[in-house]
Amino acid sequence: MKKLLLLLTLTLAGLAPQAAAAQTAAEDDMMDVRFTVTDEKGRPAERFLAQIAWYDEEGNFVDLLPDYDDDYEDFYSDASGQVTLRIPRGQAIYEWAVRDEWSHYYVQRATATEAQLEAGVDVSYEGMHRVDITATGQFHDMYTENFGLLFYNATFTPKGGENATSGHYSFVSPGDYDENGGSGYVVCPDGYLNILCFPTMADGITNYATRTIRVDGKDAAVHFDLTEAYPVTATATGWIGEEQAAVHLTDKTDVLSRSLIDTDGRLVPGEYIASAYAVTTDGPLPTQYYNVQTFNVTDGPVELSFDMSPAKFHTYTYDVTGAPEGAGFSLAYVDHEAKIDLPNPDTYGYRTMLTDGTHHYSVVQLHDAALKRYVCFPIEGEVTLAGADAVVPLDLSGLTFTKLDLGLTNDGFLGYFDGYDYWGGELVAADGRRASLKQFIQPLGVALAPGTYTLEVVVAPGRLFTTKFTVEEGNHFATIDAALEETTGIGTVGQAAALAARVTPAGIVVTSPHGTARATVYGLDGRTVLTQDAADGATIGTAQLPAGTYVLYLRQGSEARVVKFIK
Repeated sequence: MKKLLLLLTLTLAGLAPQAAAAQTAAEDDMMDVRFTVTDEKGRPAERFLAQIAWYDEEGNFVDLLPDYDDDYEDFYSDASGQVTLRIPRGQAIYEWAVRDEWSHYYVQRATATEAQLEAGVDVSYEGMHRVDITATGQFHDMYTENFGLLFYNATFTPKGGENATSGHYSFVSPGDYDENGGSGYVVCPDGYLNILCFPTMADGITNYATRTIRVDGKDAAVHFDLTEAYPVTATATGWIGEEQAAVHLTDKTDVLSRSLIDTDGRLVPGEYIASAYAVTTDGPLPTQYYNVQTFNVTDGPVELSFDMSPAKFHTYTYDVTGAPEGAGFSLAYVDHEAKIDLPNPDTYGYRTMLTDGTHHYSVVQLHDAALKRYVCFPIEGEVTLAGADAVVPLDLSGLTFTKLDLGLTNDGFLGYFDGYDYWGGELVAADGRRASLKQFIQPLGVALAPGTYTLEVVVAPGRLFTTKFTVEEGNHFATIDAALEETTGIGTVGQAAALAARVTPAGIVVTSPHGTARATVYGLDGRTVLTQDAADGATIGTAQLPAGTYVLYLRQGSEARVVKFIK
C-alpha cells in the first residue's frame, strides 16, 4: 500500500509542472483590456459598460464579452472611470463599444488591433453637452405597457445642415416621470438634436410633439407642453392599386432626421407635413407616388384629404449637358421640406411620381458611365408639373469628376467607418458650403468645381477625421490620395498652436486668429460657471468668479484648448 501511495505521489508530482505549463499557455492566450472613461465634464465616468466582440478572418462573428446573458455588474466602470475586460488573443478583428448604463445610451464604437487593445483604451466624452428634456401632461402609467418606458426618442446629426441625409444615431432614454410629466437627458457633441416626445396620456392615447435644436458649445434644455393636443385624420381617395395609400406625418421644422408620427394619436399645436404614399410594381420598374401637404394644428382637430388618382401624378427627367461621356444625374431630393427621393431609374431601379404643381429640386448625386456614384454640392432649382412630364436642363460643365482614395483599413480606431458605414461625413468648400455623404464604396467619388476642399468624417461622438484635397479643372476621374487623419482623438483634445488662452489677473486673454472662439469655464465639480464668445485678442473677465481652481475649455472650429487655472 505504501509503495502504491509513493508511486501515486511521484506521478502527481510529475504532472504538476505540465499542468502549470498548460495553465501558463492558456493565460498567454488571453489579455486584459483596460478601459478608462471620462464624462462630458472631464471627470471619471462611473457606470459605463464596456463590450468587446471579435471576428474571424472572413469577418464572421465569433464571440462577445460580456454576452447578453451575462451579469453586467462586473463590466461597468468603477468610481475611477476604469474597467478591465479579459479576452482571447489572436482574433482577426476586434470591435469595442462603451456606453452609459443603458439610461441615456450615448455610445462610442471602434475597431482595434490586438496591440491597441492591450495598450488600453481611453474613451472621452469631454466637450460634449447635456440637453435636458422635460415634458408636462398627465401621463399614463407607462410601466404597465410593453415598451412603455420611453417618453421620448432623439437622433443626433453631427454638424450637418439642411442637406444632411445620414450619419445620425439614436438615444433611447426611459427618463423619470409621473402622472404629471417627465424628464430625461442626452449628451452629445455640437450638431443638431431631433427629439420626438411621445408619451401615452392618462386616457390611453399617445400625444406627439417634435423639435429640432442646434447644440452649439453649451448645455441646453428643451420643454414639451403636452397638455393640449388634437387628433389629425387623413383620407386618400382615387387610388386603384391593391394596397391602400398610406399617410405619414412629420414635423415641418425637422429637416434633418424625419420622425414619423403615428396617425393613431394627437399632435400638439405646430406646423406639420403629411405625405400620402403609394407604390405600384406591375410595370417595368417599381413606381412611388407622393402627394404632399403642409398643415397647421392650432386649437382643434384637423382633417386632411388626398386625391391619389394616378392621372394626377407626373415626373420629370434631367437633360444633362457639359458632363464627361457617360456621366449624368443620379439622385435628387424633391420639395425642400418633404425631401422625397427622385432617383435615376437606371441607377436605383425605381422611379418617383409627383402631383402637379411647382416642386423644388436639389441634385445631390451624379454618376459616371459605370454607374458609380459621385457626391456633388446641391444643384437646386424649381420645376412645374402641369398635366404632363417635364424635362429639366442640367449643366455640369463646371464640375470635375474625381475619386478620393481614403486609405481606410480596420486598424487605427476607425470605428464603423470602413468605406461602407460611418457616423457622419461631409464635404466642406472654402466658402463654408457643406454637402452630406451617404454610404459609399471606396474610392469615394465627388463631382466638384476646381478648388480646395476638406472632407470631414465623424466616426463617433467627438471623434473627427479630416483630410484636405485639391480638384483640378478637367482632370476627370483622376484618383487623389486623401488619407484621413484624426483631428480630435479618443481621450485627447487637439491643441493647435494658433488657438491659445493666457490667464492674467485681469482675465483670460484669447488668441483665435481664425475666428470667434467659444470659451467655457468649469468648476472642479463639473458645473459651468462661465460661457462667452471671444474674438482674437479679447479678454474674458473673471472678476465675478470666487477664488478657486477652474478648467477652461476653448474651442474654435475643430481646434480646441484645455487650460487649468487658479484664481
